[in-house]
Amino acid sequence: MLYLIDYEQRLLVPAPVTGIPARRPQAVDRTLAGRCFRHVQAMASPAGTPGVWLPVLDGADRLGVLEVAVPEGVDLDDPVFAERCRLLGHLTGHLITAKRPYGDALDQLMRRRPRTVASELLHQLLPPLTFACEGLVVSGLLQPAYDVAADAFNYSVVGDSAHLAILDATGHDLGGTVLAAVALSAYCNRRRNGHGLYDTATAMDEHIAAHSDGERFATGVLGELQLCTGRLRYLNAGHPAPLLMRDGKVAKELKGGRRSCHSRSPDRS
Repeated sequence: MLYLIDYEQRLLVPAPVTGIPARRPQAVDRTLAGRCFRHVQAMASPAGTPGVWLPVLDGADRLGVLEVAVPEGVDLDDPVFAERCRLLGHLTGHLITAKRPYGDALDQLMRRRPRTVASELLHQLLPPLTFACEGLVVSGLLQPAYDVAADAFNYSVVGDSAHLAILDATGHDLGGTVLAAVALSAYCNRRRNGHGLYDTATAMDEHIAAHSDGERFATGVLGELQLCTGRLRYLNAGHPAPLLMRDGKVAKELKGGRRSCHSRSPDRS
């Protein structure tokens, strides 16, 4: 039985199966299925109901869980069985990601209420919410999931470099969201063409000015992280200072990297 996470990441919603009675959604914060999802770890069902809950992943992106019935006598701690369960969870996640763009059935299952047009556009622009490789995990989420407007993020990891961007356009409406889409497209275009932070920000400025009414603008933070050294270069264009976290606590604000019409290079830390 497949359960997909809803857009607010509060409920695991069962996919309908012909001939099987409908199941109830599973709360992420107080069920065994939710614990499997949170900890990304297989969980054995309670005694008397032989089975196992498996996390469903596309790479590192958590999509939901599988409830799998297990015949009596199967050793849930057997390494071969555990590896097959892991592969089943990953294969299911890859299939969901591959098939999802071709229809609305999975998306309709994941949304619990109507979404605004602005929010619909933003969600179409997002990369996978979580990415992981050796030495790096990137994760993001748009909230409120059904009413968000004008905020966006993007990332790319190529070789030893991670590229990051967080954007906030003025006007929490469809107009602001369109402006955020323009800024994000300009960012991706310049980044993919091999340009640095300052040139990328300049191009974003130009496109925002060309597509705004003269009163709208966008703030943002652009960053480049060298994975082999941990060195971060970032540029802050009118956005609140990023926060450096250690052990779940704010270690400091990154107050440098401020860009103006007179700046020539991003700050480094």
